[in-house]
Order: sequence, then structure tokens, then C-alpha cells
Amino acid sequence: MKFNYVLSLVVLLFAGSSASAQVWLDIAPKVGYGLSGFYNNNVWSDTEHNNQFNSGYAYGGKIGVNIGEYNGFIIEGLLQHGRQEFQHRVGTDRIPNRTEWQSLDLSLMYRFNSQGSYLEIGPQMSLLQSVDQTYDGLPLETSNFFGDNYFGAAAGFGGFIAGNEFFTLVMGIRIGYAFTDMMGPQAQDASNPPPAPYITYDSYSSSHPFYAQVQMEFSFGIGGAARAACGRRNYMFGSRYR
Repeated sequence: MKFNYVLSLVVLLFAGSSASAQVWLDIAPKVGYGLSGFYNNNVWSDTEHNNQFNSGYAYGGKIGVNIGEYNGFIIEGLLQHGRQEFQHRVGTDRIPNRTEWQSLDLSLMYRFNSQGSYLEIGPQMSLLQSVDQTYDGLPLETSNFFGDNYFGAAAGFGGFIAGNEFFTLVMGIRIGYAFTDMMGPQAQDASNPPPAPYITYDSYSSSHPFYAQVQMEFSFGIGGAARAACGRRNYMFGSRYR
């Protein structure tokens, strides 16, 4: 489904049901940084592995379809860089097992705005771009075991920090979790699939990426209706331009 078709569909669906409210658009580049990883029950429950705290980051942009001052729908694309590391205990040694991946996260978020803050929630589809796994610093040939995409959801909250009739600085927290497996059919059929191909477990366990990030966006309203709405918006810091 083409991006322009999705945007037109959102406008028609919600503008039609909100005839008394103005529909206006905003665009914004976005960045995010925080915790990342994936949950695999076999490895997380294995006493021979210690899970490490991992960092990740994202960048991309969004188009917001806003209905009046309170309701909005966001079409978003973020290039997500995730990492998961385990410490494998072998005797007295601690051997790092690290997986790094890059995905294109496509989201359709509903956002409710009120009193200088917002809540958001929506579905997310992730297109896996690349995967690299190392064990003790040496590369493992495991990329063929990963799938092409996975599906999940994201939710967050935050506030409008500052702005004027043209520009709004927005900061918040967003949490995302994949409900489907990031591995492909090859991993499910293998006797020793990632993320720990050096161990044979009793049964297969799926891997579910997650993240918790501080995100920032620099929003620009499009058109006179957008400038008027931004001017009436409350901010957590600063004041309205009127």
C-alpha cells in the first residue's frame, strides 16, 4: 500500500467524522535513544547466560494528520538500531554474545493532546534491514535465520516543550514491543538456531524485539490552520505565541 494512499485514507476517515473540526497537517524529523533488546525465553531463562543492558537509537520522520486541537493520527517511519548482548558463562570465563540489527519501523499512531501533554498508541510493522551477530568478537553466520519483518505495537507519552506559530519542540517516552517472531522459518526448523547456536535447547523459543526510548521531534505545521492551532496550543515550558 502506497504511502500517499494511506495518508489520503486517514484524512477521509477522520475528517469526515469530524466535520466541525479543522483538519491540519504537520511534519517532523524525529530522533530517539534508550534501551533496546529482544526477549528469548530460552536464553533469558538459561542460568549460563546473563542478560546485559543494551542501548539503541532511532531516527526518521512523521506526518501528522490532526483533527482540531486534541486528536491526531501519525504516519511514521523510523530507522531503528537495536542491540542485544548476553554474557555466556563458560567456567570462569564470560564470553559476549552480541546481536545488532537495523529495522525500518512503520507506525500508525493515535495521539491525544491536552494541556501541553499527549498520550499515543498504535500498531507497528518492522522491516528488518540487516543483522550482525558475534560471539567472543567473532562473526556468526546466522543472518539467514532471521525473517523479513515482524509486527508489534508502541505506546508513549510526553509534552510540548516550546514553540510558536511555525514550530513545536516535542519530547516524550515511547515503548515498543514485537508480538511476532523476528526469526524466520529456517530458525524454527534448525536444531541450534540463534541467538545461542552453540546450545541445543529442548524446544524452540521465539525472539521478540523491544525498546524504551526518549524521543524528540521538531514539528512544523503546514498551512494557516496549522499555525492557528499551534498558536492556541499549551506548552510545558514557555508560552503561546499569542
